[in-house]
Amino acid sequence: MSDFAIQSDITGQKISLLRLALIELIKDSPFYGYLLVQFNRVEDNSMEYIMAVTIKDGIPYLYYNSDMIQKEYEESKTIQSIVGVCEHECLHIIFKHILRVQSRDAVILVNGHPELVWNLATDIAINQLISRKLPYGGGVSYKLFDLPPRMSAEKYYDLLVEKAKKNGSINAPGFSSSPKKGDESNENNQGSSKGEGENEGENEGENEGEGGGEGGGEGGKCNDSAGLDGHDKWKTVPNEDSKKNEIDNTVIKNMVQQAASYARQIGKLPGNLGLVIKDILGTSIVPWERILKEQIGATIKAGHTSTWKRQNRRLGDLVKGKKPIRVIRLTVVIDTSGSTIGDFPRFMTEINKISEVYPCTIDIIECDAQIQKHYKLKKGMKVDPNFMGLGGTNFRPVFEYVERKKLGIDLMIFFTDMEGVFPQKAPKYKVIWVDTPGPMHKQPFGKYIKMRKKGDSNED
Repeated sequence: MSDFAIQSDITGQKISLLRLALIELIKDSPFYGYLLVQFNRVEDNSMEYIMAVTIKDGIPYLYYNSDMIQKEYEESKTIQSIVGVCEHECLHIIFKHILRVQSRDAVILVNGHPELVWNLATDIAINQLISRKLPYGGGVSYKLFDLPPRMSAEKYYDLLVEKAKKNGSINAPGFSSSPKKGDESNENNQGSSKGEGENEGENEGENEGEGGGEGGGEGGKCNDSAGLDGHDKWKTVPNEDSKKNEIDNTVIKNMVQQAASYARQIGKLPGNLGLVIKDILGTSIVPWERILKEQIGATIKAGHTSTWKRQNRRLGDLVKGKKPIRVIRLTVVIDTSGSTIGDFPRFMTEINKISEVYPCTIDIIECDAQIQKHYKLKKGMKVDPNFMGLGGTNFRPVFEYVERKKLGIDLMIFFTDMEGVFPQKAPKYKVIWVDTPGPMHKQPFGKYIKMRKKGDSNED
């Protein structure tokens, strides 16, 4: 990988610029961050732009040009413009621009150069939702084309086609674009297609971002729109294949659901995207009430409660009897290694559910290759979303830490992807391994639960 590594102020480790941008995005805009980490990342330095996204056979891909990322970083002296491009790519996925293109293949002349209208329309729609300053002057802005703000990509598409039909060409001072590889520009198609789906994407761009950004950089100028991101990867999506589009639509929905679940729990769900992700937030998929009830046999007494259901040993039915309150000393461990970063939203959902059904203090331990954090999750509290780690994976430090600190444990619930170094022998307390969605694994000891997507059953 040609993307050079630098020191991160967050992790203190040497990491690539793209990884640093993702970490910054998770810290500042967790919804976008956790959405993007679900993508398969592919380096492609032959591209003429910084990044591109697409979906192939239900698998999301983020393509990036590490040479251009490095050049942008060296020129701007900050990672924030790269973070802005990451947000830009996220918004293309959130608003399903890849699937909504349909028959919108019109080409118009802008400053004498042929441009695909759908490319312009989608960028205009989302750039005004980004508060960070984008590379190359800020990308395509509605100001450059004298268009109104806060409209959907479909509406911008129609307005641009109408302008081209009326004037023959659009004069946009400050806009310049070089032809991108794979673009089939044909002047005979100028303003030729209006497209379908008039009511799609109605909420797109209709609310201003929390940061008040309107895109377009300073004065709405754009020096090189071709360098920001490319849409030629979208051509790999067969719009006429309804079955594949249905699969891709489901994939996007699940990705947004997981990212929104995490952002909602820590109170950082973007207000300008509330209508888009409404009604798709996730819920716990593990039956924790049943599982914890099964473990009650190994509990300790923690006081008594009065009840008419039990006879008082001394005074009979005249006075309420006593029923022992039993609790289990519960510790929850979170694998915070780099390989589980995309699963943090799932972990949070399940742990908060555990806290809900088991309203007693729970020990929370975060660990990658070493112990990162240990705190008490008290009744009514939510798990701390500021996870620490992102290194390698070693399960042994957790068990050594518990023994060294002499933590009284009846049950340990370990959230992990099972990819790490296990202890050589089982501890005296019970352990439940909660594995992330994907391939099945064999646990060396304890109980095994496989997290599955909502609607599927869990195996143990």
